[in-house]
Amino acid sequence: MTDNENAGRTFGDISNNRGNIAIGSNNTQSITNLANSGNTELANALVGLRQAINASKELSPQEKKRNLKDIDAIADEADSDQPDKTWLERTWSGVVAAVSKVGDLADAVGKFVPIITLALGIK
Repeated sequence: MTDNENAGRTFGDISNNRGNIAIGSNNTQSITNLANSGNTELANALVGLRQAINASKELSPQEKKRNLKDIDAIADEADSDQPDKTWLERTWSGVVAAVSKVGDLADAVGKFVPIITLALGIK
């Protein structure tokens, strides 16, 4: 299945996942690790936001790639032994600023951004 065919697919709750989660062309082990370590709400919200970005018809492929790369980096940092809260806050605020301007992401922003922000422990 291509990335375009994956766009908009629902992967469901990943809280009982014990393997890798493949979303689009990027396999995000850190999201799986977050889910497996009890951070299922954060993991599910990151997956939901990734899916919405992939499905967006308003973002260019380059914008999708940049935002997905940042979300994956945030997941990697959140999964680290000592997450850098300053870096997380700075990077997450950039993602929020970028996706908040996209009309067809409004529902996803409203649903997932507060969950991710709270779970990351940032403002």
